[in-house]
Parts: sequence; C-alpha cells; structure tokens
Amino acid sequence: MTIDTQQSISKSASSFFLGTLLSRITGMVRDMALAFFFGSGVFISAFMVAYRFANLFRRIFGETALQAGFVPHFESIKSSCPKKAVGFYRDLFFTMFCVLALVVLGCEALMVSVSYFNFSPGVKQIIFLTELMFPGLIFICLYSLNSSLMQCEKKYFLPAVAPAFFNFIWIIAAYSFRKVDPERAVVNLSLATLFAFFCQWAMTSFSGVSLFSVHLRSQDFFKPNFFSSGLKEMVKPMSLGVIGISAVQINTAVDAFFARAADPSGPAYLWYAMRIHQLPLAL
Repeated sequence: MTIDTQQSISKSASSFFLGTLLSRITGMVRDMALAFFFGSGVFISAFMVAYRFANLFRRIFGETALQAGFVPHFESIKSSCPKKAVGFYRDLFFTMFCVLALVVLGCEALMVSVSYFNFSPGVKQIIFLTELMFPGLIFICLYSLNSSLMQCEKKYFLPAVAPAFFNFIWIIAAYSFRKVDPERAVVNLSLATLFAFFCQWAMTSFSGVSLFSVHLRSQDFFKPNFFSSGLKEMVKPMSLGVIGISAVQINTAVDAFFARAADPSGPAYLWYAMRIHQLPLAL
C-alpha cells in the first residue's frame, strides 16, 4: 500500500481543487446562460422545481453518504486483498443499478398515476419534466460510486472535473433552444439534462473497467453477489448520514414549492440566488 507524503497530499489536493474550480466556474456560466436566455419565466421556473425533485434521491443516496460508507470499507478490504475489494465494487455496482432501476420505475409509475389528478397545468408540467429527468438518478448515483472508487485509487482530477462536462451540455442546450417556444424549450432542456447525467457517468466509468482488467477476468464481471455481507456492513455507517442529509434535502426541495406558491417565477429567483452564494461556499 502506498504511503501518503506531504508532497503526494499536496498534489492530490491541487488536482481536486483544480477540477472543482473548473466545475464550479462552468456551473456559474451555466446558470448565467439560463438566466440570459430564459430569464425567470414560468416555464423555466417549473423546470428548476422539477430538476430539484429529480435530484432529491441523488443527493440523499448518491453523494456524501455513499462516499462516507464506500471509501473506508473499500480501503479496509483492499489493504488485505485487492481482488476481493474489486469484487466488492462489482457487487455494489450491480446492486445499486438494480435497486435504482426499480426506484426509477416505481417513481415513474407513481408520477404517471398522479398526473391524472385534477392538478393545475403548472403542477402537471412540473410532474412531466420530473418524469423526463428522473432516470438520470441511475447515472448520477453510479457516477458518485465511480468518483469514490477513483479517490481510493488516488485519482482526484477526473471525478472533480466531470461535472464541468455536465455543465457544458447544459450551456450548449440553453444556447441551442434559446429561440424555441419556452414551453417546448424546457422539455428539450430536460432531455439534455438526462443526456448530461449519462455523459458525466460515462467519463468516470473507465476507472472501474481498468481496475477490473487488472484483478478479475472479464467473465467474472457479470457474476455479482447481490446484497452481499460486505454491502450490509457498508450500509451501517451510511444510515445516520442518510438521515441527516435527507432532512436538509427534503427541506430544500420543499422551499422550491413555497417559492412557486409565492409567485410562479419564484423558483427561478430562488435558484439564481442560491447558486450565487454556493460558488464560494463550494470552493
């Protein structure tokens, strides 16, 4: 096992910070593009509410909590048997994929059913846009898993900079649909967001492939052990983190509805204000 030194830690921190800086700057440009081309209209506000709800589960299960559970458990296995650690990653990947696919299918069915209720056109539009973006939950959570794996492998730049490519797709989409009818434009933006989720995951997927090629045969990749004992052990340290993050994220998601109730354009103003203060906070 490689021992960290002051020089290696500084190099890793610099790589992570540079990637994060690029991601946050492109994120700021992305939101400036949305503001410039679509302003704070009713349709872009509906898109922002839908985006927040489509990302609710991602923030609960696919970011900090997942990393807090995966990294120490993977490292503890890797220190004694790298091959077993790769097998653990494989089992987690397939288990997460299947669970997320079931969650997506269930939520999509629920949203389709709810959309038949006698809601206002604005609420129905939010539900429809959420339906379009919700499958991205699979890709964004698997991206978080790959990011955690790459940090264990001391690769910090790519997982930190990958969101910048997500932002580029948004910027290109915002520019491309700037002259489209706003109601249709937000549908196109939702589809572009789903594609951006996929691209962000694809950028980091090669890390798992390269790791497998070293420690496991190709035919072993499709022999996962679903819900193995190692996965159950990893869930324990995640559980309290999930509870804490859920409270914050649900509260934030509900804020968007309060803003919508106050004014149809409220979510857009709330979104832009939050993004302005999140840039220095994230860095």
